[in-house]
Amino acid sequence: MKRVWIVFLLVAGWLMLGGALCEPAEGVNVHNGVDYYVGDKRGTDGAGEDALEEDIPEPGPPFDDTLGWKALDPGQSQMWNDISGVAVEGKASRVFVVGGFGAVVSYEPAKRKWRSLNISDTRDVRGVWAAAPNYVTVCGEGGLLKRHFDYSGSGVEEWYNDDLSVGLSLDLEAVDGLAKDVMWAVGRGGTVLQFDGTSWKRWKHADIGFSEPIPSLYDVEVVTPDKVLMVGDGVLVKYEGGAFTIDATTFAGYDTRGIHEAAGKVWVGADKGTVFLDRGEGVWEKHQPNVFSVFEALWTAPSGKVFAAGSHPPPIVWVYDGNETDTWEYLPVESPKFIKDQFPDRIVTNSRISGIWGTGEQNIFVCTKEKQIIHYAVHK
Repeated sequence: MKRVWIVFLLVAGWLMLGGALCEPAEGVNVHNGVDYYVGDKRGTDGAGEDALEEDIPEPGPPFDDTLGWKALDPGQSQMWNDISGVAVEGKASRVFVVGGFGAVVSYEPAKRKWRSLNISDTRDVRGVWAAAPNYVTVCGEGGLLKRHFDYSGSGVEEWYNDDLSVGLSLDLEAVDGLAKDVMWAVGRGGTVLQFDGTSWKRWKHADIGFSEPIPSLYDVEVVTPDKVLMVGDGVLVKYEGGAFTIDATTFAGYDTRGIHEAAGKVWVGADKGTVFLDRGEGVWEKHQPNVFSVFEALWTAPSGKVFAAGSHPPPIVWVYDGNETDTWEYLPVESPKFIKDQFPDRIVTNSRISGIWGTGEQNIFVCTKEKQIIHYAVHK
């Protein structure tokens, strides 16, 4: 009789939990809450989120209002591939970082809160772009393509698996956009995808103008709804006025990995320590902040200064104000001396920077292949 009652209680308890053992798989677009962590608290996405929030200070040694680089603790250790964010009134409202084994985290600087948005997938997440604090798109290995938002209208944000309908097996390397209905993604094998708010369109190689060998594409910049720039294996592809043009001459012999546009200036990051600049006149200047970096990460501050970082150690962010008579300066990514003296390994010395984003010259985030997210600011 005791065994009967034990079985009954187990079944009843399982039913009260809503059959939690039968959650749908990641590959199905169904309404299903996603767990997240806030500091050392765990809750369920959506209802009750505010009640769980606490102002948990960042771990690590105190900076005492010193400007410098501080290694953050996102609550998980992964190789980080890309970083993006959303700024509201000049302040970072939300920062998103993606990495290996399905890792996706978001950070709310105002409250110093981390949230795990990991996908139930072991694939490498390589690109991220956020349209809003509650709407983010990621792409990656094996055609991975997903958006995290309240697609069911229930007030719960969750992953929508766009890759189910797109059906790619090629790696996607980057995603960018202007709004929820203006997004582009690029990847291996000359893959170009365009999102119109409803579905993703895959452009044919013939429509783009590719010929053999087909170049892989590694970064994309959506300038306007009608102008998009992409870079890859020695090429720059421009979509404008509904048509594509390809520049395979300017960047021939270079491994072009990053592209960024701001205030009419276009920056292209390449290997051999090279950054190309078009001031809006269609003439490319070749800059060499150093001779060895592969400049994958580019970002421009509101002041107009461009920040370039690459995947070659040591970790350095190169800075240029755009004035033709000036030279590039460098900003080492390392702890302030008084922190470094006490904690010499706080920031990995031979880090390879994989992404950069910020809101101002004293509020910059970088992520690294050495599993670190590092914030340049005035820290407490």
